[in-house]
Amino acid sequence: MIEAKAIRIELGSFQLGPLDFQLKSGKLHIIRGKNGSGKSSILKALSGRLRLKGGQLHSIPHPMGIIGLENMLMEAWSVEENWKFLSSLTGLQNLKFPEALTPWRNRRVDHLSAGQKRKSEIQILASFELPLYLLDEAFNVLDAEAKRESEKIFEGLLSKGTSLILTAHQETEFFVKPESILDL
Repeated sequence: MIEAKAIRIELGSFQLGPLDFQLKSGKLHIIRGKNGSGKSSILKALSGRLRLKGGQLHSIPHPMGIIGLENMLMEAWSVEENWKFLSSLTGLQNLKFPEALTPWRNRRVDHLSAGQKRKSEIQILASFELPLYLLDEAFNVLDAEAKRESEKIFEGLLSKGTSLILTAHQETEFFVKPESILDL
């Protein structure tokens, strides 16, 4: 279980917190709020990319998959070269290239649409079956079919005990019932 105790975030004049929350392992958790409310900042703090101004975070599983905070793919590399590089970082053995990416396996990432890039990120990271995924508005650039495919992938990961923390702007129907919703 991830636990936040009195966490505070400051970025220039922006201040958030103190916040307390607990996120059960193997569940979907939503952080919801309008633009600029601090959703992405919380994910950055959870990932270790943003130092807290105060408070403590406990029991954050590693490694983790991060989708949407920034483009994680090397633009000048092919999709397969990105997959090979990222899989080498996991230390996991016998990984298989995601079949859904076969149509653009050898294409450079900078020759893909925004939706194809995001689908590639999701497919690549999901193929590693990590204990935690941070999803910052991960579905925003996907068409309806790619969104359904991605939701199905994450449903499968949840069934294996993976934790998902997803940001959203408004109330919406999620692919599974969230364990918790943190409204900012």
